[in-house]
Amino acid sequence: MERIQSRLSKGLIALLVVCIAGMWGGNYYYYYAHKLEGAVLLNHYYEAPIIPGETLDFYYITHRSSSREVVALRLSGELYWHTKYQSERGEFGPYTLKAATIQIGHPEVPLPEQAYERFQSIEVWFNDGVHEVLPIGDIQLLPYTQPARVAIEETFGSSNSNGEHRSTFRALEDLSIVSVQTTLDNQISDVLDFEFLSSPPEYTRVEQAIQAGLPIELKQGNGISLNYTFRIPEQDPRSFDIYRGKLQLLLQLADGEQATWDFTLNTYPQPTQEAIMQLIEEREEARHHENQLP
Repeated sequence: MERIQSRLSKGLIALLVVCIAGMWGGNYYYYYAHKLEGAVLLNHYYEAPIIPGETLDFYYITHRSSSREVVALRLSGELYWHTKYQSERGEFGPYTLKAATIQIGHPEVPLPEQAYERFQSIEVWFNDGVHEVLPIGDIQLLPYTQPARVAIEETFGSSNSNGEHRSTFRALEDLSIVSVQTTLDNQISDVLDFEFLSSPPEYTRVEQAIQAGLPIELKQGNGISLNYTFRIPEQDPRSFDIYRGKLQLLLQLADGEQATWDFTLNTYPQPTQEAIMQLIEEREEARHHENQLP
């Protein structure tokens, strides 16, 4: 009887070892069958003014086993933009989503002309000394110009990762808001909602504000809020892209002059493991096709 129990115990232990080895082997196969050499940049679509010294986030994917990080981006010649902060934005199966916060130039030092060229790829330098040119989306940085006449001032601004933004401002003189224009219209116009909320003089609380349509007449000292939201469905491929655009108000002033006021629009990626794997596959196919070209 004891021999039978001993054999059963040994059999169970052997079976357990086989199961553990199978699970370990399965995990090993899963992670390394999806091995990613290097890094893949997400698609960034930027068309907005940039202030020298401002920071921009650039998102990229590495394998979970990789310690590779972006340390700098180079456009051409000696024009390097260096990483100021690094962060991880989550693990998705065998992959890690990371973000490099890049400082664009130096404060109060004008950017060279190359910074305002349109580019779809960029040279990326990593912490292990490797550098390569990678697709990045479509980026067009615009020169920042101080308004010739400041007719409004922002008093409050907020945003969250759900794509909801609010900016409250007040008129410094009598004026009317006559139109709203945005960059990246072809990419985001169908998923961008915005509304103006103004308060009657006897109320100040936001929840008592009324929705206002264009044109909007404002007297000096009047306040108004602009709420805008990106509503990109999760199944929409654009939910994994990053957008940074410009929303511009056209102002008609009481003396007949016109002025503008700009807001920056931002979205954040909504990653899924499926979207990451699809992007990696697309980039690998594109790389393979380029290598086959004569």
